[in-house]
Amino acid sequence: MGQIQKLKDEDVREQFRKLFEWQFKNVFRFRLLKPKVIVAIDLTDKPTYSKKKKENDNIVGGKPKASTCYFFRFATIQIADRKNPITLYAMHCNKDMTKEQIVEELVVQARKLVRIKCVLIDRGFYDTKVFNKFEQLGIKYLMPCRYDDKTEKMFEKYLSSNYEVQPYFSQNKAKEYADFKLIMIRLEDGTEIGYVTNMHFIKLHRAKYYIELYKKRWNIETGYRLQNMFLAKTCSIDASVRLFYFCYAVALHNLWVMIKSKIQSNNFNVPVFMFVFVLLIIVIAEFLDVGLLMSVT
Repeated sequence: MGQIQKLKDEDVREQFRKLFEWQFKNVFRFRLLKPKVIVAIDLTDKPTYSKKKKENDNIVGGKPKASTCYFFRFATIQIADRKNPITLYAMHCNKDMTKEQIVEELVVQARKLVRIKCVLIDRGFYDTKVFNKFEQLGIKYLMPCRYDDKTEKMFEKYLSSNYEVQPYFSQNKAKEYADFKLIMIRLEDGTEIGYVTNMHFIKLHRAKYYIELYKKRWNIETGYRLQNMFLAKTCSIDASVRLFYFCYAVALHNLWVMIKSKIQSNNFNVPVFMFVFVLLIIVIAEFLDVGLLMSVT
């Protein structure tokens, strides 16, 4: 841990960015163009019980979980694909970081590896500045709508069938606007659900298309559960240490995706146990030697 504490936050991000890039290229190899993919953005909170949690700028407040309201918050962008859910980038979010800053950093980094077809994102990012940031970046998004009086009135007025699309907008306290579309869907059991999006020609697809599309975002939740199995426990409130441990868990999850990709390949003809063992040793050793040790020497 002493060596990790010598690293700056940006050093840790860059080391793991290179490692994630290597893992990505190991799965999506031999491509003339960057693959065009659907990605998911999400936040995950890791609890802390430090006595300095209130004054530490690297620790954020949140809803009670695991007997605390204070957390180290991390953001990730992952390919929303059940077969190859590779995480492309991960970052720590401090108290001063806005949601549009988080979105921009994740998208910019992901674009170094892929072409983004659409971003799936939860309503925790429902913010006028976030919507406008996506427009500025030229990114299409799909997000569940808010269930408030304004949205309820839209459903009452326009959802005459089981599937309708209407222009919609959000406004913040600074009187800034963001325009998008509201997708309104009534399921067979009578449940009404909605999404907001800046996609075009929405009615070219049936309602089921958007329901199934957004379901792909749940791959990132599954990824977090697997990453938690690899996540080292620590009481440290050093942001670099926390980010290193989190990114290392993400890298191990990516490694598992790599292994599954190899096993499912038609050219796979090596005993599974031997392959897993060798790949683990090679990747971890390469990362430690080239990434961490070079940075602290």
